[in-house]
Amino acid sequence: MKAIGLFVLSAIAYFAAGKVGGVLSIPPGFASAVWPASGVALALALRFGLWPAALGAWLGNLATSLALSSDNFSHITFPGAMSSGSVGFAACLQVVIGFWLFRRLLGKQLELTVARAITSFVFVVAMLGCFVSCTVSSFALWFWGMIPASMIGFTWVTWWVGDSLGVLFFTPFLLTVMTSNRLVTIFQKLQILLPTTAIFLCTWIMFSTSQEWQKKSTLLQIENESLDIYHFISEHMQTSGDVLAAYDALVNSLDSFDQNRFETFSAVMLKNNLALYGVGWTKIVPHSERAAIEQHYRDNGYPDFSFTQLTPEGALIQALPQDEYYPVLNISPLANNHRAFGLNLGADKDRFAALRQARELARPIATAPIVLAQEPDNQKAIIVYRPVFGINDNVFKGYVSGVMRVDGIIGQGLNLLRDIGFSLVLTDVTNPQNPQGLVRQEGLRLAGVESFNYFTSFGGRDYQLELYPNINHALPSKNWVSWAVLTSGFFIAALTQMFILSVIGNHGRIREEVDRKTLDLKTQTLRANEASRAKSDFLSNMSHELRTPLNAIIGLINLCRKTNLTSQQSDYLYKATLASTTLLSLINQTLDHAKIEAGRMELSVEPFSLTYMLQKLHAVFDQSGEGKDITFNIVSRGSCPDLVVGDELRIEQILINLLGNAFKFTEAGTITLSVAYQAEVGYQFEVADTGCGIPQTYQKDLFTAFTQVDSSTSRIFGGTGLGLSISANLASMMNGTLELVNSSEQGSCFRVTVPLQVRVSEPSIQLITALQPHAALAVGDVEPETAMTNDKATLQQTLKDQPLRGVVVLLVEDIALNQMVAEGILKSFGAEVIVAANGEEALAALAGKPGVDLILMDVQMPIMDGYEATRRIRQQPQFKSLPILAMTANAMEQDILLCLEAGMDDHISKPIEANTLCEKILKKTDQAA
Repeated sequence: MKAIGLFVLSAIAYFAAGKVGGVLSIPPGFASAVWPASGVALALALRFGLWPAALGAWLGNLATSLALSSDNFSHITFPGAMSSGSVGFAACLQVVIGFWLFRRLLGKQLELTVARAITSFVFVVAMLGCFVSCTVSSFALWFWGMIPASMIGFTWVTWWVGDSLGVLFFTPFLLTVMTSNRLVTIFQKLQILLPTTAIFLCTWIMFSTSQEWQKKSTLLQIENESLDIYHFISEHMQTSGDVLAAYDALVNSLDSFDQNRFETFSAVMLKNNLALYGVGWTKIVPHSERAAIEQHYRDNGYPDFSFTQLTPEGALIQALPQDEYYPVLNISPLANNHRAFGLNLGADKDRFAALRQARELARPIATAPIVLAQEPDNQKAIIVYRPVFGINDNVFKGYVSGVMRVDGIIGQGLNLLRDIGFSLVLTDVTNPQNPQGLVRQEGLRLAGVESFNYFTSFGGRDYQLELYPNINHALPSKNWVSWAVLTSGFFIAALTQMFILSVIGNHGRIREEVDRKTLDLKTQTLRANEASRAKSDFLSNMSHELRTPLNAIIGLINLCRKTNLTSQQSDYLYKATLASTTLLSLINQTLDHAKIEAGRMELSVEPFSLTYMLQKLHAVFDQSGEGKDITFNIVSRGSCPDLVVGDELRIEQILINLLGNAFKFTEAGTITLSVAYQAEVGYQFEVADTGCGIPQTYQKDLFTAFTQVDSSTSRIFGGTGLGLSISANLASMMNGTLELVNSSEQGSCFRVTVPLQVRVSEPSIQLITALQPHAALAVGDVEPETAMTNDKATLQQTLKDQPLRGVVVLLVEDIALNQMVAEGILKSFGAEVIVAANGEEALAALAGKPGVDLILMDVQMPIMDGYEATRRIRQQPQFKSLPILAMTANAMEQDILLCLEAGMDDHISKPIEANTLCEKILKKTDQAA
C-alpha cells in the first residue's frame, strides 16, 4: 500500500514539475530548456525508493507528453499516444540509470564536501545519466512523426541540457529540503534555499523578459505570415470575380456563340487561374423551348446533351419538367465539367435562390457550399452567379457562373501553408447559427501561439479564415538568447547550491571533528584532572605521612637542645637539625612543584626591604661553608633602591635554591651573591661560584624537573632535581627570568631578573653598606628554615619571659608523640595545655572547661576529624569567635582551603616551627582579646 502511495505521489509530482518545465520550454520543439521533473524524479527515487519513483516518472511523463501533443487531451492521436509512451519509458529508464550511478559513486547520502563527489555528481550522474532519455525521446518523436528529421539534433541537445540542469539543480535542492532537521538544521536549509531561490527568481525574470521580447517578435512575424496568406487567398477570390466580369463583353458583343467559341474565349481568360475550376453560361429557357434547344445541341456534335438535375444523393438524372429551366448551355473547360453541361440550376433551391438574388440585385451572388455535379468524389465548392445585362438596353440576358472549388480558391496557398508550417480552417459564416466548413487543413498547434482569424466577403457571402502555426512551423531563428539566459542561470544556481552545500558539509565535518576532538579533549582533560587529583592526593598523603614523624623529630630535637648538653651532644643535635631541615625543604619543593604543575601557585605582592631579605640570606649561609675553604660575599653593583613591591618569600626561595646548590657543589673558593638595578629591566641577582661547573651537554635540560647533571652527581650530592625547575617557574610567574650566564670547570653563574616595583617615595640605601658580615642580624640559635620567613631579631625580642603565659590552649591531636612535642613547645612558652585525642574529646573538654583561649586542631583523627569538630564548635554561639588554628601535616593548598571553609582561622603545617607557632598564637589571642 505504501508503494502504491509513493507511486501515485511520484506520478503527480512528475506531472506538476512537467507543467513547470512546459512553462520553461522554448519553441520550436518539445524539449524544455530546464526540465525540473528529471531532478524531482531522481530525488524521490533516492529518498523513497527506486521503483515507485521510476514507474511514477513513466506515468507522469506519459501524461505530460500526451497533454502537450494533444492540446491538453483535446485531440489525442495514435502517433501522439505512442510517442508519449516512448518518452515516458525513456524518463523511467533515466531514473533507473541515475539512481544506479548515484548509489555506485556517492553512496546513500549526497555529501558534496569533496571535489570528487562534486565531479561525480555533475559529470556522471547529471550529465552522463541523461544521455539515454534524450536519445530515445528524440528518435521516438521523429519516428512517430511529431518532429521533422531536421529537428532531431536541436531536440536532442535541448532535451539533454534540460534534463541535466533539472538533475543538477532540483535533485540536491529537494534532497536538502527532505533531509531530517537533525542532520541539516532549518538554518542550514535556509542558507541553501534562500540564495538559490534568489538566483532562480532573477533567472526567471530575465528569462521571462527575454521570452516576452522574443515571443512578441515571433508572434509579429507569424501574424505577418498569416496576413500574407489571407491576402493571397482574398486576391484569388477577387481575381476570379474580375475574370467573370470579362464575360459580359463576350455576351454583349455577340448575338449568339457556340460551345467552341466559348471555350476559345475561356481558354484565354482562365489561363493560370487556379481559383476558377470552370465557367458556364446559363439562360432562362421556357419549357416550350426545351426540346428544341436539346435537339440543337445534339445536332451540333453533342448527341447526349439534355437538361439534367442532381438527386439529393448527388446522382445525375433527366431534368424534371417545370415552367422555366436554368440550364448550363456553355461550359469551359468541358472535359473537366462535362457532368455540369446541361445541368438545370433552377432544380436546386439554393442555386435557384442565388440566381434570383443575383438578377434582383444586379451583382454577383455566391452559393452556399455545394457538391459539384461534375466531381465524382463530391468535393465541396461554391458557384458565383454573375447576371449579364445589355449594355445599351439593360435587358437581362443570362448568367455567367464561375465554379470555384475550395482547393482552387486557396490555390498555391496550400503549398505556402505546407512550406511555412501553417494550418487553415475556411468557414462560410453567412449564417452565424449554421456555419459551413469549406476547408479544414489541421495540424498539431505550435505551443504558445493562438489562432489568427480574418473575415472577408465574396459574392454576397461572408467567410472566416482561421490560421495558426503548427509544429512544423519554421521560426525565423531559434531563441538562443532565452535558452542561454535560462540554462546559464540554472547552471549558476546549481553551482551556487553545490558550493553552499559543500561549505555547509565541510562546516559540518569540521564541527563533527571539533566535537570529536572536544570530546576527546574533555575525556583526556578528565583523565588528566583525575590523574592530577590522584597525584595531589598522593602528594598530600605523602606530605602528611612524612611531616607527621618529621614533626616529632624536629620538635624533640629542639626540645632537647633547650636542655643542658655537652658540646659534642650540641654538635650532634645541630647536625640533626640541619638534616631534618633539609628533609623538610625537599618535601616543600615537591609540594611547590605540584602546585606549579596544577597552576595553583599564587604570588603574594607586598612591600618589603631588600636589605632585610639579604641579611636573612647572609645569616642562613654564613656558616654553611664550615669545613670547606669557602668565602661567601653579598655585594651590590651600583645604587639599588631598598624598598620594593613583590613576593619576598618566592624571591628568597629562588636565591636559597641557587645559593644552596652553589655551596653543595663548591669545595673551595668563593661564592658571591650580587645585586644590580636597571630601570629598564628591574633587579638582577647573580649567584657565582668556583665549583665544579656544569658540562655543556647537560645545560639544555638544566631547568627540567627531576633532572640532574648525571647519576654520579646524584649519588654524591643527592637531591630531587626540582630546585632549578621550581626557581625558573617562580621567576617566570613574576614576569622574570632565570638563566645560566656561564659555566666552566672554574664554576658557574646564574642570573635572576625580576621586574620589581620600586617604592620611589621611600628612601633608598646602598646595599653594599648594609651587608657587612654579621650586620645587625642575630643568627645565634635561629634555624635555617626559620630564617627564610621570619624577622628573627624582632621575634627574639618578642619571645622573652614566656610570652604565652596565661594562655589556655586546647591541643587536639591523636598521635601521642606529636602531643608530647606540641605540649612541650607550648609549655616552654608558658602556655597552659589541655590535650584531646579526637574531635569528640575536644567537644567534651570545651564543655568541661569553657575558659579555653585558643584551639590547635589536627585534621585527620579517628572517631571525629578536625573538620567536623570545628563545624560543631562554630554551631555553638559562645564559641563563634574562639580562635581555632589547624595544626596538621596536610600542607597542600586545597587542604588549607578546606580548613578555612570548615571555620578555622589559620593553618600551621607540620613539622611545627616553634617561633612561628608562638607568633600566630599571640596574633590570634590578641585579636580575640
